Amino acid sequence: MAFETWMGTASNDMYELHPFYWGDGVNPESILPNFAFKPTGLEVTWSKDPLRDAQMNQPLSLSELRHIVRLCIEHAAESRCWEGRK
Repeated sequence: MAFETWMGTASNDMYELHPFYWGDGVNPESILPNFAFKPTGLEVTWSKDPLRDAQMNQPLSLSELRHIVRLCIEHAAESRCWEGRK
């Protein structure tokens, strides 16, 4: 399970997070969403800073988005995915 790189990227079986990624326009990775919630296929993209000018591929209420974020935080805490990284 990958958790963090120098760019702050997190990836596990529930979500992927690329908070400061906006692509380079050349590599295929430039089309990655900044946040992807795997169970529902939700993808969120933003411009340079987390959630700045954010766009989602699914309509969600603020309550639903908060629930998804809470699930991701709980999943990371339960899996203790940050342990063992330098």
